[in-house]
Amino acid sequence: MIKDAIFHRAVNIATRYHESGTNQNHMPFS
Repeated sequence: MIKDAIFHRAVNIATRYHESGTNQNHMPFS
């Protein structure tokens, strides 16, 4: 579903930022 794809993409981006070590921006979901 499109909703699932968007959620998955958001999680993927969040994980990418987390892996990058960019903890300056506080995300809604840790």
